[in-house]
Amino acid sequence: MMSGSGGNSTGRSRERVWSRRSGGPRAPTRTARFRLRGLEADARYIVTDLDDPERPRQFPGRELMDRGLPITLPDRRSSAILIYVRPGEAK
Repeated sequence: MMSGSGGNSTGRSRERVWSRRSGGPRAPTRTARFRLRGLEADARYIVTDLDDPERPRQFPGRELMDRGLPITLPDRRSSAILIYVRPGEAK
């Protein structure tokens, strides 16, 4: 599983995380956690999967930095793009 993220150092309030699961007989696990950096530990963040925008999830900043954002990719050769934002900030 590969991943990337937009850094918060840009000063933008809306960031993105992407993940891709490659094919092959030794494809990585379906769920992985990706630790984010530069968040406010005491803030809550809304995370929206662009494939399922009607079901956003909320996480504490501390959890996203310490435990990571869980991303599940059910199929080989699949990907996900997620947007995270602090509530009340400009989108």
